[in-house]
Amino acid sequence: RKGTVESVFRAVVARACRAAQPNRASGLPPVLVVLDALDECGREQVNALVKIVREVWISAAPTWLRLVVTTCPEPFVQTKLTYGSPRVIASEDRRNIADIRAFFEHVITWLSAGDKAK
Repeated sequence: RKGTVESVFRAVVARACRAAQPNRASGLPPVLVVLDALDECGREQVNALVKIVREVWISAAPTWLRLVVTTCPEPFVQTKLTYGSPRVIASEDRRNIADIRAFFEHVITWLSAGDKAK
């Protein structure tokens, strides 16, 4: 079933809230919603999603619900993501190279261990 960008976004946020709400009293960590590959949307959809985040997420989302937006460094997207306190994490930043290397070393070690168990 098709819907507008806003109706789909609201449905996802509402579903996350309903699923997590009963557990909030137990002090669980925040729930993370990831809006991945924003740059792969057309300009119209990017504009709609950014508007929704500004008008709906920031004003209505509970404090235990967090949002992460991923995108390639496309100027038409980056200029829209200036609200709040955005943090840019660039894979080529030397501060992140060690983390990326450690992650892949861990995954390769884990995968290699799985092969030896067979």
